[in-house]
Amino acid sequence: MIAVKSQLLPGRQWGCATGWVLLALLIHLPAVQAQNHQGPFYYSGGSTNTTAITGWGTGYGVVAVVPSVITNLPPYTLSVTGINFSAFKNQSSITSLTIPNSIVNIGGSAFYGCTGLTNVSLGTGLTNLGTYVFSGCTHVPRIILPDSLTVIPGWTFQGCSALSSLTLGSQVTSIAAGAFENCASLPNISLPATATNIGAPAFDGCSSLTSITVDSQNPVYTSVTGVVFDSNQTTLLTCPPGKTGNYVVPSTVTSIGVSAFATCAKLTSLTIPNSVTNLGAKSFQYCTGLTNVVLGSGLISIDDDGFDSCYSLVSINLPGTLRKIGASAFWNCLHLPNMVIPNSVTNVGYEVFMGCASLTNAFVGNGVTSIMGDMFMYCGNLTRVSLTSNLTSIGGSAFYSCSNLTWITIPKGVTNIGSSAFEFCGKLLSLYFQGNDPTHDSSALDSAGPATVYYLPGTSGWDTSFAGRPTVLWNPHALTGDGNFGVQHGQFGFTLAGPSNLVVVIEACTNLATPAWWPVATNALVGASSAFRDPQWTRSSSRFYRFRSP
Repeated sequence: MIAVKSQLLPGRQWGCATGWVLLALLIHLPAVQAQNHQGPFYYSGGSTNTTAITGWGTGYGVVAVVPSVITNLPPYTLSVTGINFSAFKNQSSITSLTIPNSIVNIGGSAFYGCTGLTNVSLGTGLTNLGTYVFSGCTHVPRIILPDSLTVIPGWTFQGCSALSSLTLGSQVTSIAAGAFENCASLPNISLPATATNIGAPAFDGCSSLTSITVDSQNPVYTSVTGVVFDSNQTTLLTCPPGKTGNYVVPSTVTSIGVSAFATCAKLTSLTIPNSVTNLGAKSFQYCTGLTNVVLGSGLISIDDDGFDSCYSLVSINLPGTLRKIGASAFWNCLHLPNMVIPNSVTNVGYEVFMGCASLTNAFVGNGVTSIMGDMFMYCGNLTRVSLTSNLTSIGGSAFYSCSNLTWITIPKGVTNIGSSAFEFCGKLLSLYFQGNDPTHDSSALDSAGPATVYYLPGTSGWDTSFAGRPTVLWNPHALTGDGNFGVQHGQFGFTLAGPSNLVVVIEACTNLATPAWWPVATNALVGASSAFRDPQWTRSSSRFYRFRSP
C-alpha cells in the first residue's frame, strides 16, 4: 500500500491541484504488500525480538541454511524461532537444509515436495512440527530427530521413499497415524521407552520395514520378533509391513488391533489362535499377497475393512462363534471363490463382498435378517447364492452387476427389496419368491436379464408384473394318468408339468417321519413338461419325491 496524504499547503496556490493528483494515485495504483527478506529468506515482521521464515527466494543456489537471527532491521536483531506453513513447499532445487537450534516450530507442509533434498539437519531446539512437513521429500536418506521433539504428527515424512535411516529422539512420546506412511526404504525402527502413543497405522506402506523394536523399559509396548504388542502381549498392535511368509499369532493374544497388519503385502499365510475374539478395523487391509487365513474358534467379530483388498486371498474359514462381519470386510478380495456365513452371524455390514470378482458360491446363514446395500455388488462370477430363511430385506444394489447370476430364491420373510438390487444382472432368468409380493423399487431389475418372477400358490399381492418383469405362478406337478407314471424299463418315473421353461429340482427321501432330502435331478420344462426317471429307485424299500426351485 502506498500511503499518500492529500492536503493544501500554506501559501501555495497549486496545493489543491497537487492534492487531487496525489489522490488519483491513491485510487489507481495497485496495493503492494512489502515482504521482508534477508538474502534468500523471507520473514515475517515479528515482534521486537522474534520472527519466522515465510519463504525462500529464487536463484539463490541449492543450499538452504536457515539463519538463527535477522540483522537487517536496525536497531533490532530478531531471533528466528519458526518456519511458517508451506514456506519452502515444492522448492525442488534445494538439496541441503540446515535448521538452527533457535527454531522451535516448523509449520505444516513447510518442506512438502522438496524432491531435491538429500541432506536434512534439524536443530536441537525443535519442539513442534506440523503435519506433512517433509511429505514427498523423496530423496532424503537419513533423518535424526532431536531429543527436544516429543510429538511426530500425522504424515510428517509421508512418501519419503529413500529414507533408510531413522533416529527417533529419546523423549518422543507420540507418533501419529501416517507419520512414516510409504517410507518404502526404511528397514527398521527403534521405539524409546518414552514412546507410549503410536498411531494406527504409523508405518503404513513401509514395505522394507521388517522389524520394530521397543525399549525394554517402555511401560506400554513390547516387541516380539519385530512385531509390536501391548505390554501384556494380549493385543497385537503393529506387524512391520515388510514381514514375509507365514505368521502365527501368539496364543497370548486376544485382539488384533486397528490396521495391525495393514499393507503387509509379503505375508502369504496367517494363523490366528482360538484366543483371539476380535479383528480390528482394517486389520489386514491391503495384505495383497495373503492367500490363506486360518481363523480360531473363539472369534466373535471382524470389524470394518478387516480384509479389504486382500487380492490374493483364496481360503478363509469363518468360525461358528462369529457374530459380526463389518462393512467392506472382504471388499475387493478378487480371488476369493466361496463364502459361508455361519448361522451365528447376526450383524453384516454394507459392501461386505463388493468387488469379489471370483466369488461363485455364497451361503448366508439364518442369523442374518438383512442383506445390506451393495453386499455382493460387482461379484461378476457369482452363480449361486443361498439366502437365510429369516431374511426380511434386500438392500439397494445388493446384487448390482452380478452378471453371471441366473436364478435366485427369495425367502418368504422378505418384505422389502431396495433400488437397483439386481440391476445389470444380465443373465438373470428366474427369481423364485416363497412369500408375498414385497415392496420394491421399480429399478430393482433395471438392465437385468429376461427374468421371469415366480410366486407360490397361496401367496398374496402379486400382479402380472414385478419391476417390469412378468410374474408366473410356480405350480409344477407330476402327471399320474398320462401313461408315463410308474416303473418303465426298470426305472421309476413320471412326467413333470408346469409353466413353460420352468426349472425344477426333484428331491428324494426314504422316510417322511425323519426326512433327509437330497437332489436326484434338475429338469427344465421345455414346452411346459419334462420326463423324469430315477434309475436308483430300487436302492431303498420306499422312496418319496418333492419339487423345489434351483
